Amino acid sequence: MMKKILTVLSALILTLFASSAYAAADYIEGQVLVVLKNNNNGLAGLSTANAAEVCSAAAKSLASTVNANVVSTYNALSASSGHIFTLISSPTKTANELERELKQNPNVIAVSKNYFCKIVSPTKNEAVSAAPDACGTASRFDEQWGLKKINVEKAWETTEGDRDVVVAVIDTGVMYDHPDLKDNIWDDGHGHCGKMFYSHSKNYDYLSLEAMSNDKAVYQSSVDICTDGVSGGKISGNWERVGDINGHGTHVAGIIGAVGNVVNGVNKTVKILPVGVFSVLQLVPGLCLGLGALYSDITSGLEYIAELKQSGVNIVAANMSLGGWTNEPSQYYFEVLDAASRAGDKGILMCIAAGNEEQDIDNPNGDYSGAKPYPAYFCTQIKNSLCVGASASNDVRSGSSGASSNYSSLGKSVSVFAPGEQILSTCISYDIYCETPGDYPLVTMPSKGYGLLSGTSMATPMVTGAAALLAAAFPDKSASEIKRLLTRTATNVCRKGFSRYGQIDLAAAMRAGNRRGNGGIGCNAGLGLTVLLGVSVLIGLKKKRR
Repeated sequence: MMKKILTVLSALILTLFASSAYAAADYIEGQVLVVLKNNNNGLAGLSTANAAEVCSAAAKSLASTVNANVVSTYNALSASSGHIFTLISSPTKTANELERELKQNPNVIAVSKNYFCKIVSPTKNEAVSAAPDACGTASRFDEQWGLKKINVEKAWETTEGDRDVVVAVIDTGVMYDHPDLKDNIWDDGHGHCGKMFYSHSKNYDYLSLEAMSNDKAVYQSSVDICTDGVSGGKISGNWERVGDINGHGTHVAGIIGAVGNVVNGVNKTVKILPVGVFSVLQLVPGLCLGLGALYSDITSGLEYIAELKQSGVNIVAANMSLGGWTNEPSQYYFEVLDAASRAGDKGILMCIAAGNEEQDIDNPNGDYSGAKPYPAYFCTQIKNSLCVGASASNDVRSGSSGASSNYSSLGKSVSVFAPGEQILSTCISYDIYCETPGDYPLVTMPSKGYGLLSGTSMATPMVTGAAALLAAAFPDKSASEIKRLLTRTATNVCRKGFSRYGQIDLAAAMRAGNRRGNGGIGCNAGLGLTVLLGVSVLIGLKKKRR
C-alpha cells in the first residue's frame, strides 16, 4: 500500500525564488529558445492568429539552418514585440551546439538554453517560523499591518476595485475555491479560471498528481484549472482540481485580492488569473520531490497572458514572485518580459520580486559576485515593470532589524519597497500527498486557510494589487502611467541606499491621479480597475551557498 507523504515546500520558506543558477545538466538538452528579427514588416500589432503564420514560417526557416525542428512559436509575444519567439529542438545536436551556431546568425537577437529552475530549501538564516494559521470566520484585518502602511483604507474611499480589472499571478497556481478568493477568481465563461504549464525532460522526471497516487509518470504539456470541482481536500490524481500545487500562489493571490471574509486583499473586488508555471517533479528518481519551472514554461505563461490581453481581457498587471541568480546574461529573458509588458494598447505592468539574498542587485558580493538576479535586474530596462523590495513594520528593510525572516535585496535597480514581513494572507486548506520511499515528509505551506509568510514574494503583490486598484479608479491609464503614480508618490521609507523611489503610498497615488482629473471620483469611481516566492528559496549559481 502506497504511503502518503506530503508535498513540496515548507512553511519556513519565505519567497519562491527559482534558480537561474545552472549546472551543466540544468537545462533541456538539445533545446533552445530564440528571439529572431522579423525582416518582413507588419508583425507588430497583428492579432495572435494572424501572427501565427508569419512566426511559423520564420521559425521553420531558422530551424532548418541548424538541422533542428520547431517545438513551438509564441505568437502573441511576437505580435506584441515585432520579433519572433520560438522554441526549437534537435535530436542530434546539443544545446551548446545550437546556441553557438545560432549566435552566428545576424537575424538572431537572443538565444538561450531551456533552463530548468528548481526550488530548494532555505538556509538557516533565511528561515522563520510561520505564525499561527488557524482557520476562522472572523475578520483579521487588524492583523494586516501591511495594508495600513500603504494607506489602503484611504484609497478605498475612491474605489475598492473593479471586476473588469484582471491581475495575472504567475506562480504555483491558486486555490480557486478558497472562501476568501473564489468570488474574485477570473473565469473565461467556460468553466476555466486559468492555466497551468508544465513540461518534461530527459534530465528530470516530472510527475503529475496522478503519477504520485498511481506510481507512474504522466506527461502533459498544459492543462486548464477548472472551476468545476473542489480544489480542497486530500487530492491525488487530478491537476484540474488542484489549483495550487504548493500554496505560495494562493498566499500571493490573497494579498492582491482577498474579498475580506477573514482577510482583505489590496482590492476587495478584482479578478485574479492563475497562471501556474511550476511543476511537481522528481529530482532524484525514487527519492526526492520538488518544484521546478522551465524557461519554456514561463514563456508559455507570458504568452498566455499576452494572448488574453490582445483578445480583450483587461489584464492590467502580472505578479512574478520568482527569479534567480546567474552569471550568464539572459537577453532572452529580457526580450520575453518586455514583449509581455507591451501586450495590448495599454500594456501590462510586470511586478517582480527583488529577491531575499540581502544583496545590492547592482553590485552583489560574496558568493553572488559577478552574477545578476533575473528577471529583477531588467526592471530598469523594461518600461512597464517594477522591481519590489520588502520592508518590515518598523519601516526598515525586511531582515535588517535583526529578525530572522527574509533579507530583502536592494539597490538602484529596485524600484520600490512594500510591506513584506510576516504578512497575513490566504493559504491552501489541504495537503497534497505524494508517494516516495522512506516516509520522508516535506512540510507544506500553512494549510489551514490563512497564515503568515515573509519575503519579497509577499511585498510584490502589495504593489501589484495597488496597481490594479489604481487601474480601477483610472481605467484610461496605461501601465506606464500607473507605474508613474506609484513611483512619484512613494515615501522616503527604504529609499536612500535601498531603492530608487521608496515605499509605495497607495492613498497618495490615488490622490495624485484624482488631481490630474483622470476619473475615479463620483459614480464612476469603481469602474475600470500582480522569486519565487516570498519564500526565500535561494538558488544561486554558487554551490557554496547551499
